[in-house]
Amino acid sequence: MGQNSTFKDEQIAGDVLSSQKSTTKLYDKFAVESNMPQLHKDFMKILEQEHEMQIEMFELMKNKNWYPIELAENQKIEEARKTFEL
Repeated sequence: MGQNSTFKDEQIAGDVLSSQKSTTKLYDKFAVESNMPQLHKDFMKILEQEHEMQIEMFELMKNKNWYPIELAENQKIEEARKTFEL
């Protein structure tokens, strides 16, 4: 992009959502690998907050039709349910 290029709101929102996804993966790893109970608790709290921010950005993008949602077929839903059934 050139020096005078600007980003559209949709591009910025997509970048924010992508960053949130990456961040939650890191905090999840930190929480799992922490060996101090208080540190683990702190990471879990931050992870929860990160997930909330990710959901907010996803909802914003979905509501503005910037994140198209494809509905799953009933057969695929049933297959997934059976896969994870206990």
